Amino acid sequence: MASLLARRLHPWCCSAELHAECIRDASSRTNADDEWQALDLSEEQCMLGTSVADCQNALPLGPRVRAVPTYSVKGDAKLVGVPLQSDTILYLKPGEIIQEARLSLYVNGFEVIPLAARNGEHHAVVTTWSPFSLIEKCQVKTGSQSSVLAVFKLTVFGIETNDRSYYFATGGAEAFASRDMWVREMKRGVQNVTRSLFPPHTINVAPIYGLETTSTRIMAGYLLQCVSQENMSLHYCELHAYSKGNARLAIYENDWCDQEIKCLQLTDLTVVSSRKGTHCAVFGIDSHRFCARTMEEKELWLRAVSNIKIKLMHEAPDPTSKDLEVFREAVLERIEQMQIEPVQPADPLLPANPRVPPMSPAGDTVTPYETEEQEVTRTELSLTTWKQLLAQVSDTIETPAPIATKSNGAVKALSDTPRSKDDVAEGVSSSDCPSPKECVAGGLPEDYEVHTVAVVPV
Repeated sequence: MASLLARRLHPWCCSAELHAECIRDASSRTNADDEWQALDLSEEQCMLGTSVADCQNALPLGPRVRAVPTYSVKGDAKLVGVPLQSDTILYLKPGEIIQEARLSLYVNGFEVIPLAARNGEHHAVVTTWSPFSLIEKCQVKTGSQSSVLAVFKLTVFGIETNDRSYYFATGGAEAFASRDMWVREMKRGVQNVTRSLFPPHTINVAPIYGLETTSTRIMAGYLLQCVSQENMSLHYCELHAYSKGNARLAIYENDWCDQEIKCLQLTDLTVVSSRKGTHCAVFGIDSHRFCARTMEEKELWLRAVSNIKIKLMHEAPDPTSKDLEVFREAVLERIEQMQIEPVQPADPLLPANPRVPPMSPAGDTVTPYETEEQEVTRTELSLTTWKQLLAQVSDTIETPAPIATKSNGAVKALSDTPRSKDDVAEGVSSSDCPSPKECVAGGLPEDYEVHTVAVVPV
């Protein structure tokens, strides 16, 4: 436990000799800072797990994301700032004719205001940019106007088939040039919103030191997952190598990989999907939709998942440690080829949903131990309750009548009620009783006295 704590406090010291020193100086960090400056490691090397012992495979400095953030894409959200681009454009609503409208692009969304609406009403469309978007150019045949009308489409993906589509068109002699400008600006807006939701990180291929669950890692990085029609969550996803006929995509809270949220099983029947367009960083694994930080990273995830599926389809043997090294080197080579523009950390451009506090544990359901005074009080109450119960029972008991009395050695019945055979006293023969009112004693003791029988109702 001490070594694990030390590695979490100072991940660059992995040797056992430095663990005790790290724990003692965890608050001041004097020795750790000196070692950090002596190594002259960059922040990117730190995120890849650089350490003093082997300069790799150590825990990161700390999770960039402390909890799983969830963002919302609402249609009535407030747009930020002034319009970056605004002009008149043709707007097509499904099931209606094309109408002129003013399209205004903001840093976090867009607004469409029809210039002429039916009954004098203006129904404006206001929505924020969604990372789960597809921007594409369309070829639409419109008869004689086909040469002067350029159409483009914005699709916002949701859960299953709940997608929203917005159709726009430009006309005139500069129709295609104008369309290219609008598509370029929309792409820039979606990219800026998407990158603002991701923390600074690089795709990692090395397993984390001390975590056996990451030993078969091929690649790992942050991905957005669509959880509902208007909500998305940021998770740290880890793609594992195939083994025994299946592979898995582990989903964690953050890059420490110590809290697994869910796990997706990958088989030879797994459906891997994507859409092509001017801009689309979305890909699907079965019914789950993910969004990468850039289109290049999306292609890297798709290539890795597709290669695993091909291995499973051909029933390839489980990879060895050397095979895993080859897989990781191929991913690293592709990462080096990607040209990722450095982006300064900024606040998310989408509103974050408030975190719901976890439910507190239920209180004690067992009565605590009683004190001496409470025990005496409870005993007195019990005695009082029993006395009241006995009093109620005694009230329900009727005064019984004597069965027989001894007179000159004979037993006389005092009741006129006929008696059954079972009611005859022991030692008295039923044949000796000539009548119900008189019974001759047979075998009764001489000192027999009057006896009474009381029947208490149960």
